[in-house]
Amino acid sequence: MQRLRKAGVKNFTFCVNHLAELIQNHFGDGKSWSAEFEYLLESEPLGTIGGAALKENFKFEDLLVINGDLLTTINFEKFYSFFLEEDADLAVATIPYRVHLPYGILEMDEQNEVVGVKEKPIFTFRINTGIYFLRKEVLKLIPQGCRYDAIDLIKSAIENGLKVASYPMHEYWIDIGQIEDYQRAQEDVQHLEL
Repeated sequence: MQRLRKAGVKNFTFCVNHLAELIQNHFGDGKSWSAEFEYLLESEPLGTIGGAALKENFKFEDLLVINGDLLTTINFEKFYSFFLEEDADLAVATIPYRVHLPYGILEMDEQNEVVGVKEKPIFTFRINTGIYFLRKEVLKLIPQGCRYDAIDLIKSAIENGLKVASYPMHEYWIDIGQIEDYQRAQEDVQHLEL
């Protein structure tokens, strides 16, 4: 929240369900943050973006959507500039994720013959960080009143011919949904410039 406020964000909409009262009591109406806070109460969990369909109209055409269980030092201004420069309908902040296989991998041809070997390879994939910029119209793809995750929205946007861009972020990012990662973030936050 502090980083978003430093970046100039003044309008926040929280999609809440589990322990909603604690979140509302903690953040309040936004006045102490010099911002406007609104809460969308999900009567049942609607996934990572399904709750956004509960709001009838957003004030701005471009929206920043962030999962609530992460800690990051992403530069929001650079991400937004990328979104605009790409003229994307939806931009996904991504980070590299490496998978190290501890075994030799056989490369096979169509006849099932071994044509090569990779010893203990490392594969790198770009993973979704749960941080998105999107045009307000993209939210129309979200069905009302059912669980819908951001991954579903990305797939739907692609299927509907919308431009989906990957923003390669290099800043700190951690999902704190698991207790071990939360504990690590508690230690990391002591050394981060937020």
